[in-house]
Amino acid sequence: MAPLTILRVPNPLVRGLAWVWTHRLLNDRVRSHLMWWLNAKFAAGVTAIVRNDRGEVLLLEHAFRKRYPWALPGGWMERGEQPEAAIVREVQEETGLTVSIEHLLTARTFGLPRLDVVYVCRVTGGHLRPSAETPRWQWCTPGHYPTRTDPFSAELIRLALGAPPADA
Repeated sequence: MAPLTILRVPNPLVRGLAWVWTHRLLNDRVRSHLMWWLNAKFAAGVTAIVRNDRGEVLLLEHAFRKRYPWALPGGWMERGEQPEAAIVREVQEETGLTVSIEHLLTARTFGLPRLDVVYVCRVTGGHLRPSAETPRWQWCTPGHYPTRTDPFSAELIRLALGAPPADA
C-alpha cells in the first residue's frame, strides 16, 4: 500500500499574498524594497585563517581591540564588494601579504547585527609589515597563541585545522 500523502492548503490570505507577489502586481524593485524592509540587516565582515608552508597560522595584534587584541586578519566588506575580494584586500592592507583562498570555512552571525564570512588562505607572496591598525604579528603553531587571543579566532582555527584548544 502506498504511503498516505497529505496536501496542505494554505489559508486564503497566504494564497492571496502569494498571487500578488508572483503575478507581477508588484514590480521587482518594489518586491526588493519590501524584502529589504522585512528582513534583518547585518554589517558584513570577512576573516582569514592564513597559513604558511610550515603549517603555522598568522595572528595579528589589532590596535583598536582592547579585551582580545590578538586575532585573525579581517575586516569589513565595502559596499558591492564580493567576500573573496574583501578578504584578499583586508589581508594585504593589514599585513602586506598576498594570499590565495583555499576554501570557504564558515559564515557566522553574532549578537550584534554582524555576519562574518571566514576563509582558509595560504600565503602566495608579499612581505609582512606593520600597519597602524595591526602593529605586530606572530606566526603560531595551532593551539599555541599569544595571551589575550580572541576566543572566536581560536575557535575558527580549531574548526579549520582540528587544532587543540589554546594553551594561553
